[in-house]
Amino acid sequence: SISWMKSVAWSYELFIQYFSLNRAFDSEIELFQRFALHLHLGTINLKTGYDETGLGWKALGVTAATTATRNLTALFDWIVDKNPNVKHINPVVVGDSFEKRMNLCAYQHRRSKAMLGNTWLATKEEIESARMSGRQRKGTTENKEPPSFPEEHFERLLLEGFRVGKKHSLREILIVLLLHCGGFRESEPFQLFAGDVIPDPDNYLKAMVLIHHPQRGLAPSDWRDEKGRPIHGTRRDYLQAKFGMLPRNEILGTRHAGWKPRIHEAEYGSEFLRTYWFEPWWGEFFLAVWYKYLAQILLLERKHPFAFVNIGRAPIGDMYKVGKFNDAHADAVSRIGLEVSKAAGTTPHGHRHAYAQRLRKGKVDENLVRRAMHHSSVASQEIYTAPSLEEVMKCLQEATANLDRSASASASSHKLMEILIH
Repeated sequence: SISWMKSVAWSYELFIQYFSLNRAFDSEIELFQRFALHLHLGTINLKTGYDETGLGWKALGVTAATTATRNLTALFDWIVDKNPNVKHINPVVVGDSFEKRMNLCAYQHRRSKAMLGNTWLATKEEIESARMSGRQRKGTTENKEPPSFPEEHFERLLLEGFRVGKKHSLREILIVLLLHCGGFRESEPFQLFAGDVIPDPDNYLKAMVLIHHPQRGLAPSDWRDEKGRPIHGTRRDYLQAKFGMLPRNEILGTRHAGWKPRIHEAEYGSEFLRTYWFEPWWGEFFLAVWYKYLAQILLLERKHPFAFVNIGRAPIGDMYKVGKFNDAHADAVSRIGLEVSKAAGTTPHGHRHAYAQRLRKGKVDENLVRRAMHHSSVASQEIYTAPSLEEVMKCLQEATANLDRSASASASSHKLMEILIH
């Protein structure tokens, strides 16, 4: 993916910066170990204030430092595989007895959590090997409130936030409906083709929206050869043949729209993410707005098949960008008097959290939540469905009221209070 390539390039850039100023090491292994250490701790000696590396790095943090170390280790593995005579900077070595036991425990933990983990077979190298991982124990944190968009302000966002003058921005409203009422990530609606929205066969007033895989999804039915016969192929084939372009998750630059590996549904010869409207009547509202939006873009010249396009600003008809939507969303949030921040849940991703919270409060079975959010594991949705502080406190109060307290227990409580006070 584009994000993976950027991450590897960033890691390699850090290593080159470090290596260009620090070469006095006895071995390549020592070089890598010191590099990984400085990623975690920074390069400035806190006792003396002196920086022997000349880099002036602050500590990256556990997650970023571990990511850089893993990226480089994989890169060096690949280099040595292509050039066997090159020395590996972070080679695999035989671990001691403690490392072997820890590797076995880690393997068993990964296996127990993985889908089809019962089919895994550990190699001898996996259990007995060791190398510098750069990993440190991070611990876990829990937010006071899950960062979900506040439900009490959602309708105001649609009616007032995305309104400029006397006109509503239908494009932004449609995207936000997919995020808030369909649970999608912010980049996924930007993969939508204009023909991917149709009336639901079970309810013609409600929209059936299928967001197809940008590469493996089935090409639209209007793709035909010179004789008018339908061409069966993937969306990647379709984009290349008809428009001379790559899928949006492969494009570099501002037109890029990401796509995270998910559990896709397979039907009609395609792979896609189905929209599970919650609550269902939002699907009817979406379809009504969709028809009005189609009337806006019907006569625009488009050199691509994507649904969301530039309307009021040049280049008219060009693909609408994720960054522009983020700006429009922030403006809309500010317009209704809310602070724009991830912690407050008022960024686009906060809508996905709000969708999951509504499913949880509606007591939807966790396996159905997993399917609606297109997760591969039930554990993946825990960050989205965590209870709020208010809910925890209320639950504890109700639990306290449910306790069978005897008069003697109450008397003991008062006696303890008197002892503490006096």
